[in-house]
Amino acid sequence: MKFKIHYSACSILSLLLVATMTAQTQTDSTTGLTYTIANGEATVTGGEGPADGKLIIPETLGGATVTIIGESAFAGTAESPNTALLELDATSIKQIKKTAFYQCVSLASISLPAVNSIGGAAFHSCTALTDLSLPAVNSIGGNNAFFGCTQLISVSLPEATGIGFGAFSDCTELASVHLPKVTTIEAHSF
Repeated sequence: MKFKIHYSACSILSLLLVATMTAQTQTDSTTGLTYTIANGEATVTGGEGPADGKLIIPETLGGATVTIIGESAFAGTAESPNTALLELDATSIKQIKKTAFYQCVSLASISLPAVNSIGGAAFHSCTALTDLSLPAVNSIGGNNAFFGCTQLISVSLPEATGIGFGAFSDCTELASVHLPKVTTIEAHSF
């Protein structure tokens, strides 16, 4: 019986510890972005598109450096025909999770100088996107990362060494590709 009581007390303490470590979603009152903080880094989990069409993700939210745009954070947003073309500007972001901007049809330009990782279908069907320059990306590892970006004309990934399956499939207007360090291109990438 003594062992059972000890085990139960340990279980309760473990549950309390896990509950305190779970990231709480917060909303920034200035930007309208929702985010979580874990291990001293902020992950943007969503938010409303800006009225002026320029989505600027600040370097910090809640006192933590913003390094990740979370899974499906802006998926399907900015679909209204009245919405201005959306520009994404984020200097501290290092990782874009899968489907982060999936079918964000008004996303026209991206400025992500520090991103080094892009998840699967992260920008799938962003049909207004025309130019793509991601100077720090080492590889497009996620499947179908830019699949169906039908207006994409130009791609520059100077540091990328690998392109994942279907990364630029169905990018019917793609005319210029700059991939000087790529050594691996998976099937159906273009």
